Amino acid sequence: MMKTENYNLNQWEPTDHIRREDFNADNTAIDAALGALSTAAAGFGNCHIAAGSYNGTGTYGSSSPTTLEVGFAPRLVFIYFEHFEDQYCRMFLWPGVEYDFYSTFSSAEVTQLWGETSFGQYCTTNDFGQMNYSGYTYSYIVIG
Repeated sequence: MMKTENYNLNQWEPTDHIRREDFNADNTAIDAALGALSTAAAGFGNCHIAAGSYNGTGTYGSSSPTTLEVGFAPRLVFIYFEHFEDQYCRMFLWPGVEYDFYSTFSSAEVTQLWGETSFGQYCTTNDFGQMNYSGYTYSYIVIG
């Protein structure tokens, strides 16, 4: 009988006699490896991803932030939309980094609102800078 390279599991050949003890030994080895992997992964925490879209309403300012409720603590947010023939994308990185992938936003001052289960942002200048331009659909990806 041959054995696998990493976990020394049984690899039967046509002439081998298959025995219950061999299956039990393999299951014990697999269980131990998965248990060790699960314990190691728990130390890193869980990664959450949410994706969706929203329709711009035309509101802006601190009293009308654009908020994405995602159910977990966001750490990286991408918001994208198309305006005529141009595409705009803004990236927010916790705890306050912002990067615009199109220079039009550079003059719009945006305040970020990082919540336990949501991300929000507002611009005091206009709805375009807040990424809430009326009649446009915005797509987003949130990672936490």
